[in-house]
Amino acid sequence: MTGTCKHMYTGTQGWLRTTVAPPIVRSPNIRPGRGNDALWVRYRLSFVHYWGGGLVSRSGWSGWLRTRDRRYRTWNGFTYFDGLWNGVYQVRYRIEWWNQKRRIGVRSTTLQSYYYYDDQNAGPSGPNRACFKES
Repeated sequence: MTGTCKHMYTGTQGWLRTTVAPPIVRSPNIRPGRGNDALWVRYRLSFVHYWGGGLVSRSGWSGWLRTRDRRYRTWNGFTYFDGLWNGVYQVRYRIEWWNQKRRIGVRSTTLQSYYYYDDQNAGPSGPNRACFKES
């Protein structure tokens, strides 16, 4: 997966906008056989500083998505975060799988591929390991 990093500028203020797609998921194959493991999945995103991983902001939880072990699924739309123009950022995904009663699995991963567009919409350049303003 790849995110975009855009330098936004209004004439007096600049900032970085990082945009990412939802994850593509399926249920783990818990029981023998294909297509028989149905679970509920949700995810949340964290916008963090590249150096040190400090939290800048966090999305709410996604809606629930019903998955099976045979087919990949995803949510609609994109999520974006705004940060200071001179910052360096990454987005972390936290994905949880649930049955009817409890969480049965979790995966956390950091997106490490971002294409950069400048304030004139020139680009993309990259991919880069983080979102930052290029010179």
